[in-house]
Amino acid sequence: MLYPEGFVNDDFKLNPDFAFNPSVAQLLSSTLRAPLRELFNRPSKLIRAEMVMAGYALSGEGEERRPTSARDVRRLRTLADALEALHVGSLIVDDIQDGSAERRGSPALHRLHGVPLALNAGNALYFWPLEWIRDLDLPEGLELRLYRMVHAALFRAHLGQALDLGAPIDQIEQGSVAEICAAAVELKTGELMALALGVGAALAGGGPRRLTALMDFGRRFGVALQMHNDLENLSAPIAASKRLEDLRLRRPTWIWSQAAQVSTPEEYADFLAAVRALPSEAPLDEWFVRLGFRDRLRAAA
Repeated sequence: MLYPEGFVNDDFKLNPDFAFNPSVAQLLSSTLRAPLRELFNRPSKLIRAEMVMAGYALSGEGEERRPTSARDVRRLRTLADALEALHVGSLIVDDIQDGSAERRGSPALHRLHGVPLALNAGNALYFWPLEWIRDLDLPEGLELRLYRMVHAALFRAHLGQALDLGAPIDQIEQGSVAEICAAAVELKTGELMALALGVGAALAGGGPRRLTALMDFGRRFGVALQMHNDLENLSAPIAASKRLEDLRLRRPTWIWSQAAQVSTPEEYADFLAAVRALPSEAPLDEWFVRLGFRDRLRAAA
């Protein structure tokens, strides 16, 4: 499995050029390294790491590309780890903002260590991976290109989060719901997936046209994954902490988008009333059955 070296290496250094004395290193280890190491060791699909590998392989116009030296393998693995770290950082912050109780089968980091330490750890993962890129001894032009790609993706992801955290989606006019939901999902989920494919292709020397095509596909693939994640959230067991979370929080998701698009104004008003009745699920279930909504969602996904 791909784990960032900084989380499993006993020689803990935030910056390779600046070694801390033992007492400082010990405190940093307990307040940053240990919580993150535990979170990274939880089960994960590592989809973004795999997308970095795919971007590298698909960077050429002919046969798939593979790293040909130990140095290239280390560079590719490090970028894969970096994308996973960026993703985990976003999950930590997202869990705080959503008040989520659980992440990857265990309590969310802020439930275990408090909001201040969890927030700092999540924010650190927006910057720490850039240190790993710097240590790869890449050509200066390629290193700058990767920095710019990461910077742009993180900024756009925060735009998506701003949409996600903005006005409750049930207060948005029905005709605008789909557009807002689509933008939020593409920016929050699609951009990081596009970045994963893009950095892999950039490392392999992919040309501008191929890079653009791969990143466009990554955005659409990320949106597709979110569709199926929303379906899973909708059909999760009753006891699952994530069940109907986005509906309860009035967040702009694909479920809201579809409800707004397939409903008449009267039916959409009934949907809003059913969501507002949560945690009682009976009105929502009745609305789903009446419109055949779950089958429509599966077909659209």
